[in-house]
Amino acid sequence: MKSNVVPFTRLKVEQKDKVLGYRVSFYTEKEIELTLLCVNHYGTSIQKYDRSMLKSLDPRFIVRCLELALSNRLFSAENASIIKNILRNFEEVVDAAI
Repeated sequence: MKSNVVPFTRLKVEQKDKVLGYRVSFYTEKEIELTLLCVNHYGTSIQKYDRSMLKSLDPRFIVRCLELALSNRLFSAENASIIKNILRNFEEVVDAAI
């Protein structure tokens, strides 16, 4: 008995770039102040952060704190738009050479 085999075409899988890390960019003093406020208020640590510690924080932690602040709707429309701008500037650093 002969069986009929149905040929399937293979899908091409896009190779994704390797993520090396994440980056949050700040352009104004107001962005830095709002970020510190959110990180200190919505962060999980008892430790309070200042400007000098901001570079050492994980950007994903910063983003989580900013998103929590936005979801609570405690900020004015102006400050909420600044936080949204910070979140738009969040980006992955990738190794495109792979």
